[in-house]
Amino acid sequence: MAGKKTVKSFPLWFKLVYTFFFSIIMYVNLFHYGWRNLLWFSHIALLLLFVGIWSGKRLFVSMAGISVLVFHSLWTTSFFAQLLFGLELGGVSYMFDSGTPLFLRSVSLFHVFTPPLITIILSKTGYERKAFRYQKFWGAFVIIITYILSPEKNINWVHGPVNPQNFLNPALYLLILIAGVITFVYYPTHIVLDKKFGDKLS
Repeated sequence: MAGKKTVKSFPLWFKLVYTFFFSIIMYVNLFHYGWRNLLWFSHIALLLLFVGIWSGKRLFVSMAGISVLVFHSLWTTSFFAQLLFGLELGGVSYMFDSGTPLFLRSVSLFHVFTPPLITIILSKTGYERKAFRYQKFWGAFVIIITYILSPEKNINWVHGPVNPQNFLNPALYLLILIAGVITFVYYPTHIVLDKKFGDKLS
């Protein structure tokens, strides 16, 4: 049973390298965009990875995978579509805003590297099946907290898809958002990760 929860410790060099980049990303977002920006699922997933890498518990890495593999893959697709072909699929226009310093924009490239990093780690450690159970409640909690603490910014789209909406009651929209994320993002990702990496260390 213990083997399903804890894996062999990651190399110290890997922990330190990840910590270095994690610290830069957190610092930039905290001091340039404000602490509310850290409520994005993408940043919380980086924190889960940080905890998982240092603790050696694959549960946290698995939760991070459920949380952002789909979103980051979509972000990456949109970014390269605009970079290579000029196709604006949405969500990454700020990456091409010359008014924003290149360094600040380059920090967001962690969206590109996170999916392969999570995939490589899970290929070594295996996927923790309990992650879906924990992530669906954690994700719902994050959405609710984001709505409460971020009334002005549409972080995690808690006020509307891409742009704030005024068609539905805010509470009803929030429930639909939570149900949609769990049903159409978390669960399919859980199924794929379990099928791909669920047998390791079992």
